Order: sequence, then C-alpha cells, then structure tokens
Amino acid sequence: MQLDFSALMSQKTLTCPCRMQVTANLMQDMAQQLLFFNTKVRILAQKRLRDRLKIYLQTLTPDEKGCYSLPYTRTELADFLCVDRSALSRELCRMRDERILDFSGAKIHLLNPTFLYGWN
Repeated sequence: MQLDFSALMSQKTLTCPCRMQVTANLMQDMAQQLLFFNTKVRILAQKRLRDRLKIYLQTLTPDEKGCYSLPYTRTELADFLCVDRSALSRELCRMRDERILDFSGAKIHLLNPTFLYGWN
C-alpha cells in the first residue's frame, strides 16, 4: 500500500486538529514498524544463534533485578529468530552451562552482563 504523503502534509491537513492527530498517529505507527523491521534485519543478518539472541536481548528492557521477560513462548521466539526450537533450547542450555545466563519459563536472568555489550 502506498500513501500520498503530499495529501498528509497539505495546508488543509495542518490546520485541522483531527487530521493532524491522524497524521501523527500514522507517522508514529510507521516509525514503530520501521524500528521493528530494522531490528529484525539486524538479527537475521547474524549467522550464529548466540549473536541473534544477543541482539534480541538488547532490544528488551530488564526489570530491577536484571531479569528479562520474554514476550514470546520458546516456539514463538524460535520462529522470530528463524531457527528451530530445539536449536534455541540447546543454545540457551549451553549459555546456562557457561554461566552467561539463567532462565526459567519466560524469564531470562543475565549472569554475565558483559555478554550483551562485550566482544564474544
């Protein structure tokens, strides 16, 4: 779908509060979608699953205890990262064994904070 942006920015649109709000809402939605797809491309550009997980975790906000709540089930996260669920589970277990993180259900606790921003 293509939008005629000249119609969104016409003088009539800029003087009507309702049209201004619709335009602002459209632009905000488009910006959110652009950010989502940019993140998705950054994730999928990574060859290693561990790197994909790292970038994905960087997009989440930890709680006060440093835990990340995953908005997806394990299967949905595997689909989002474009990997098999078994490969995702195996990599998470390896990372747990290496004391990088710990997980329980939809919660991930980062044990090694340098993992997200350090060179691995």
